[in-house]
Amino acid sequence: MHRKYEIKSKMTQYGSVIFKSILEARWAVFFDSLGITYTYEPDCFEVETGGRTVTYKPDFFLPDLSKYIEIKPNKPYEIEKTKAAAWSKHIGDTIILFNLNPPSGNLENGWEFSFSEIQNIPMLSKCLCWGECPKCSHIDLAEDGELTSCGCFTLNDFNNMYEVEEEKGICITPNFKKSERLLTAYKKAKTFKFNSNNLSRVPMLHIQLGLFK
Repeated sequence: MHRKYEIKSKMTQYGSVIFKSILEARWAVFFDSLGITYTYEPDCFEVETGGRTVTYKPDFFLPDLSKYIEIKPNKPYEIEKTKAAAWSKHIGDTIILFNLNPPSGNLENGWEFSFSEIQNIPMLSKCLCWGECPKCSHIDLAEDGELTSCGCFTLNDFNNMYEVEEEKGICITPNFKKSERLLTAYKKAKTFKFNSNNLSRVPMLHIQLGLFK
């Protein structure tokens, strides 16, 4: 049974690419705004899922993150989670993005599916959020948006900041998830007008370094 979405797919041209849905095109605007390199529908793979072999073509590949991306308008159903788990076994870590808004409360940007070769089981990481490092402006996806892949912050750095906050009662921990550049990128992606007279890709937003020292 195919899942019925409230948002119907509509072929949308953005730049030189014709996307299969306007939602995919909006994510492309988001990536461009932040300078995130992407390839749309990069490869076809044969993967085994549900006891049969099927052809799968991911929506995006982000080479800087080495992640395959699948775009959905809502959190994935169980059958979609099962498929994503199978994809991760065959092609590597796969992320389903389903929220093109700043994360708030329990609403994250997406989930990551990976496969443990040691345990021979699929793994699911939730609470995945986009974040920007306030020291080097590196953009990444991480659990709860607290990225450390750039190396600017260690776990001890976070613990020390939290301890100071508790003692002094003031917030000094940087909010990776809602930087000015990220908030602007969400807005651009949500409000971009796709039409035949405006097919150029959006320029990358200005990077302001040293926001947090």
